[in-house]
Amino acid sequence: MTYKIGYARVSTNAQDEALQLDALQRACMDRVFIDRASGSVQDRPGLTSALECARAGDSLVVWRLDPDVLTRVFRGRATSLY
Repeated sequence: MTYKIGYARVSTNAQDEALQLDALQRACMDRVFIDRASGSVQDRPGLTSALECARAGDSLVVWRLDPDVLTRVFRGRATSLY
């Protein structure tokens, strides 16, 4: 069985992730992980958990992620995706 794993991130605690979570819920995610950290923060426990949860054939769905942040987030993690 394959899973749809959602990931949401907001930059600060003052920001609201409700819009992202609503979109992920409407897309019928099996699990959703959230991080609340600035784009420069390297440690993302929600993303780490999402990647650890993912298995071959699963989908990782990200509602919105800036390309610069995407590059920083996945730098050094590409091997964990295979």
